[in-house]
Amino acid sequence: MTCAHDRDANAYVEPVEESAETEAATPAQEINWQEQALSFKDQWMRAVAETENIRKRAIKERDDALKYGVTKFASDVLSIADNMKRALDNCPEKIPQELEGLIGGIKLVEDETKKILERHGVRELNPMGDAFDPNFHQAMLEVPATEGAVPGTIAQVLQVGYMIHDRLLRPALVSVFKA
Repeated sequence: MTCAHDRDANAYVEPVEESAETEAATPAQEINWQEQALSFKDQWMRAVAETENIRKRAIKERDDALKYGVTKFASDVLSIADNMKRALDNCPEKIPQELEGLIGGIKLVEDETKKILERHGVRELNPMGDAFDPNFHQAMLEVPATEGAVPGTIAQVLQVGYMIHDRLLRPALVSVFKA
């Protein structure tokens, strides 16, 4: 008894001859392939460019985070530096012997605070005698120009400003000579 499967296996299969139409692509089809290849190349180049832009942006954001990450903390520490400076500025010129240790301690704390701020890229901005620049200074008042004073220059620094690397952390509070 022959099964259907054996019959199919022994059956003669006539080879299919490929016509000229199936072997060679028509010029219209070839152009379509070229357009598609150009389209894929364009998409790939755009994806590579976008990836490179994202990489550069991530590097810049990381660098900024490292460089300016202490900005809020540094601005909070500035009040400590200001108060230490005020304490030293209000000390009498002749210091009683029993207060010399206290004043010396305040000086040490002020110096250490400045060193820590400088280590993190924070520097003092003391513009005494400079021309007024609204990008770095905040005018609190105008004073009449004295003889020899140039109008628009800083007459007095009421509170020093600070920069963190290349950015303004706090503007200097100043009085300016008026014209």
